[in-house]
Order: sequence, then structure tokens, then C-alpha cells
Amino acid sequence: MSEAAAPTRQQQRRVLVQLGASGVVATICYAVITRATSLSQLRPLAATLIATLPFIVAARVALSREAAALSRRALLAVVVLGVVAMRLAVPLGKPTASDDAYRYLWDGRVQAAGHNPYAYPPQHPRLVELRDARFYPNVFRPDLRTVYPGLAEMWFVVAYAISPSGFIGLKLVLLLHDLAALLLLWRLLSQRGLAPARVVLYVWSPLVVVQLYAGCHLDGLIVPWLLACVMWAESRPLLAGAALGASAMVRPITALCGPALALRRPIKEGALAALGFVVAAALCVLPYARAGAKMVESLLVYSKHWQFNGSLFRLLDALLNQKRWFRNALYAGIAAGSLGIGALRRPPRSARMALALALYFAFAPTVYPWYLIAPLALAVLHGSGLLVVALPALASLADLVWLDGVVGGQWSVPTWALLLEYGGLYGLLGYELWRGRRPAAPQRE
Repeated sequence: MSEAAAPTRQQQRRVLVQLGASGVVATICYAVITRATSLSQLRPLAATLIATLPFIVAARVALSREAAALSRRALLAVVVLGVVAMRLAVPLGKPTASDDAYRYLWDGRVQAAGHNPYAYPPQHPRLVELRDARFYPNVFRPDLRTVYPGLAEMWFVVAYAISPSGFIGLKLVLLLHDLAALLLLWRLLSQRGLAPARVVLYVWSPLVVVQLYAGCHLDGLIVPWLLACVMWAESRPLLAGAALGASAMVRPITALCGPALALRRPIKEGALAALGFVVAAALCVLPYARAGAKMVESLLVYSKHWQFNGSLFRLLDALLNQKRWFRNALYAGIAAGSLGIGALRRPPRSARMALALALYFAFAPTVYPWYLIAPLALAVLHGSGLLVVALPALASLADLVWLDGVVGGQWSVPTWALLLEYGGLYGLLGYELWRGRRPAAPQRE
């Protein structure tokens, strides 16, 4: 019975061709649209929306029964070729619709000159000799010290050392992290009895390609550490905690996954996970520790005053933002919620980690599309795939802020776009939770 139902070699070849063809079409989309200067700052949005069409085809193929039976060597070759081709299709020059990468490489330049990146803001007279025409004029808020944690800063100086005058070094660092994420996700899927082809849902995602390579955002540096944490979560809690600590030294919000890692297990194992987290974080902080409280100065400013593209935060903001305690209470509530999620019995540990991040983004004051790259990687391990496939297009609607800014003169996402973005995201998340928060069906032998 099972032999009769098994896909033939011809069917498997057809699946590989379909997968490869969808990758080629997506690559062409990126190559053409990211160079369409007439679209100006809307190029990332346009590239994401149009590339979502071949991505849907690729996802449908990857989730099919035939894909589960493919030769792993052939599948891996197609996936890796697609990963490299899609990223090379994006221009290697300056980023689009974002100035974050200029700060990354400015920080790298500061470190290469022997300075602590937390010691002075870019406009400080002590750094005047480092001001160049390439990076410094494009640094956002040069009056503020860097906001980025220690591990991110280490990679910034590596990227700058590779390419002191451009962005190739940064994109190479991101590519290496993407390949590491691919291998880790492949292994996790195999360990869980899921089809390795599901890796396409992350590494070919338009959200990943556009936000990491057109926007040059650092969030790709988080994902391998987060996946390593999941891989070691049950068998090596110390290493899992260390991996999570490393991820938090790129984006501190991943620390909210800590309760899901440390709770619902023997006390000794939970303590080892916590120890690993603290040691890894300390090692990332140590090279910059002489800056003291200056290391978190800008992070505190960001957490108190920034807001963009929030959902539930907007509702609470309208009622309570005049209260001085509002944001502190909000962050305390998110932390308490992550503890509650970590203590749940039913979902697997990685699902609880994803839910903790989802809770944060539901209430966060600031939600840029690239912030969702880390939870996207975790979501590949769970559910039907609908949310993962739709997330790039929905999250990227935040880029319509450029349209609203031009037309209305206000830096805010149009209300209709917010309703579409979050209506879709919450609807699909609710559907996945309704399905029982269980992994997709394992592949058949």
C-alpha cells in the first residue's frame, strides 16, 4: 500500500523542477524590482509582494508529499543554489529604505580605530577624524550612542574589516549566518520527523531575502543561535542557554524565550540553562564593559520613546500613554506573560519560545518587518505553513509608511494597512493555535 502510494522518480524530478523554477522566478523578481529606482523607498515592499507569488509555489511544493520523498542531496543542492542566487540578485551596494547598516559599519569603523563604540556618540569631537563621506552622513541620530549589544558589535567590526568602504562584508556575514541557519533548521526538521523541504519556508522567504539583503538588517545574526538553542534545549541545557544568551546579545528581546527554555524541566537543568545564558551574555559584554552604563543608555531611550507599526500597543497608547508608568508596566506585563507561556504544559519548548516572541510583538511599541525574521524561523517548525507563507507580505505592509509620509506628511502606517497587516497576522495565528499548536504531520516512510 505504502509502496504504491510512494512518488515515482518522474514525480520527484518534476517536484525538483517546480521548486527550481519557482526559485528562478523569485530570483528574477529580486534582480529587477530592487533595481527599479522609480519605486524609490517602496522597492522592498514591491519586491516582497511580487516575490511572494513564486514563494507560494515553492512553499506548496515543499509541503507536498512528493517533496518529503525527495533525495536529500538533490533537494539540498537546489535549496542552497536558490539561497545564494536570490541573495546575489539583490544589489551589493547601499541598502534601500533603511539607514541602519550605516550605523553598523560606523560602529565597526570606530572599533577598528581602537575606540569603544559605546563611549561616544558619532558626533562627539573625539571621533571627528573618523568622519567619512560614506557612512557618517547617513548615520541616524548621531547624537546618540550605539544601541546594539555586544555580539552584534563584534560582527560589525568583522564586516567592516572585510569591506571598509562598502556593504559587501556585511552581506557576506549575513550570508554565512543564513547558511548556518539552513543547516540547523534542516537538522531540526529531520530530528522531528518533518520534511527537510520545509527549510524553504525560511531560507527562501521574501522577508528574509529583502530585509536582510536590500535592507541590510542585522536580524539574520540571531537565527542560527536561536535554532541552536532549540536543537540543544532538551539534551544540553547549558549549551542551549549559552546559544540563547548569544542571540540576546544581538536582539535582547530573545531573552523572553528564557522561561520556555528553563521551566518545565528538572531544577538542575533549568539552572544550567540560566548559567549558560549569563556566561554567554557576559562574554559578549566583557570587551566593552569599560563603557559601563553607557552601554544601555540608547537602549533605554529607544524603549521609552520609540514607536512604529504597533498593534495592541496603539490601543493602550491612546488610553494610557500620558501615564508615566505606562511603558514600564507594559514591559513588566510582557515579561510576566513570557513566564506564563514558559510554564505551559502542552506546546513543545520551541513553540513556547515562538509564542513568547509573538506576545512581545503583539504589545511592542515598535515592530519593523525585519524584527519578525527570528520568530519566522521558529514558526517553520510548527503549524500548517500558512502563517509562514503569508507573513512576509503582511509584515511588509508597514513599508507603506513611505507612501503615507509622502502624501500626508506624517510618519505613520496608513490605518487601512495596519488593519490588513494585523488582521491577517492575528487571524492566521489564531488559526494555527486552533489547530492545536502541534507540528505538521511527519513524513511517511
